[in-house]
Amino acid sequence: MNVVRMAVAAACAAGLCLAVWAQAPSLEGLDIVLDVVPAGPVALVNNRPIPSEDFIDLYTSELNRYQQLSAGETITDAFRIGLALRCMRMLIEKELLLQEAEKRNITVSDAAVQEQWALEAEQLGHFLSPDPENPLSEAEILEQAGTTREEALGELRQALIVEKMREIIAEESGVTVTEEEVREQFEELRSQGGSPSDRAHLRQVFVRAPQDTSSESAAARQEARKKAEDALGRIRAGMSFQAVARDVSDEPFSSQGGDMGPARIDTMPDFMADAARTLSPGQVSGVIESSYGYHIIELVELLPGEELTYERAAPYIRSRLLLHKTNLAVDEFCRKATEGEGAIQTALDLDRKLLTHPELLDMLAPQDMPEGLEVRP
Repeated sequence: MNVVRMAVAAACAAGLCLAVWAQAPSLEGLDIVLDVVPAGPVALVNNRPIPSEDFIDLYTSELNRYQQLSAGETITDAFRIGLALRCMRMLIEKELLLQEAEKRNITVSDAAVQEQWALEAEQLGHFLSPDPENPLSEAEILEQAGTTREEALGELRQALIVEKMREIIAEESGVTVTEEEVREQFEELRSQGGSPSDRAHLRQVFVRAPQDTSSESAAARQEARKKAEDALGRIRAGMSFQAVARDVSDEPFSSQGGDMGPARIDTMPDFMADAARTLSPGQVSGVIESSYGYHIIELVELLPGEELTYERAAPYIRSRLLLHKTNLAVDEFCRKATEGEGAIQTALDLDRKLLTHPELLDMLAPQDMPEGLEVRP
């Protein structure tokens, strides 16, 4: 999986260049989206192809990221199609911005690319390493990504050009954020009780188990529980939590040693939130049963919420407002750039899926539909 492509997608969507490097999810059964990915390009943008490999990389990486955040929650077909449409929109936007940058001779220097790569390689080395004290080398990072240094630098260059083009469009569109707007947003947050929630940094061992109540599933759940209890015994015997999670956990948690990173407690599933509130840092729960299977939770660190003040909130609010306005300006640019007939041609046959599953169309929001992709009810 060439996950460096995620940097380009992130740059299009949020002005970020650091990729979300994660193992692709193990997709059980037939994925409703991957079932219709063509062998050739998924789209043509002004007759330039978007390779299907780019779409698959982005879609599976985003799907995996959602799985990590949702702690085993069932992913519906409607969600998959909505995610696929958003991924198509991101890739089309990226291609349009690259084409516009080419027309304007917008480039980035080799020095800028090398400087950004050094920063990202350092961050990724720590993020991907099972031992934070011993970050992965550049060669190990590239090996995990399945790419070469030249390919990584080439795609990073594209990401930086896309971000530069976004900034130009924002400037030409007169995008600004006033102090009054920031204060207005702050007051709205405060009126809604917008104090940051307590956050908890958790790790978990997760053993998936069937959710139905058949006799076969009952036996499988019993086997899964035994696997979790054995894992807990190994942890209590002195093995590191991360090593056991890497050996025992089902994806998407095993490749990261069960590390889920810090998250707001009020957004966690109840069983996870309860563990976060009752454990002490470094303490490990017993085996916890949920509808998804069996979990063992370790609280790494508790991060109490702090009072929301204007000084602390203003930079975040300003950046979010700027991002929102820039996205609107770029959306409008892309809309005008694709007004001509045939500017975008798509080969990802989601139309057929929506025709055979009309209930999915009702569950999709209009903003999930990318320009140029017609869905015929």
